[in-house]
Amino acid sequence: MRTSLLFSLVASAAFVIGGCILNVHEGTARDDSGYGSGTPTLTSSTSTTPMLVEIDPDAKMAANPGEGVGVFAEYATGGQWTVWWTCDTNRTRQSCDYDIGAVAETGAMRDVTSENIDEPIVVTATGWRATTVTGAKIATIRFRTDPGAVIELNAKFSGVNATNILFFIQDGVVNGGYDGTLTNPIRFVGKSS
Repeated sequence: MRTSLLFSLVASAAFVIGGCILNVHEGTARDDSGYGSGTPTLTSSTSTTPMLVEIDPDAKMAANPGEGVGVFAEYATGGQWTVWWTCDTNRTRQSCDYDIGAVAETGAMRDVTSENIDEPIVVTATGWRATTVTGAKIATIRFRTDPGAVIELNAKFSGVNATNILFFIQDGVVNGGYDGTLTNPIRFVGKSS
């Protein structure tokens, strides 16, 4: 699931992810045909220092549940975060084992809620952790931090800190157009204006 830039225009870009195309239009990424096919080839980073990424505020991504493997991070102005993940169940007829957690590096994490997660999540004053078996639904966790707070996200897929399943919007494009290996864990901050 290596990400590579196909073309870039002022308001749109397309990327190949697992042989399928993921489009971004005016700050919104939409999955047209699935972003992964079958079981992904997992890669993990060798870096011990998580990279810091600025996420575009209020940019949204969309994916068809059950059509691909991915962990998506979104930030809304004012400190509202959404982390959601999907599986390729419709293609493989298998579910995906995820172990995902987020920690606020400063301040508190508040108002943690979940959707389509049957397993209990662990919530503390500064973070959360969800160990899930995800099928053809989108699993979602929403939470609030102080505006400008940095969070660290760790996402394990089948026990691997996979780097090629992480997605975010930076500078209007998926993963900021970065074609290298992301770190996992990875640190996020909402981009200020």
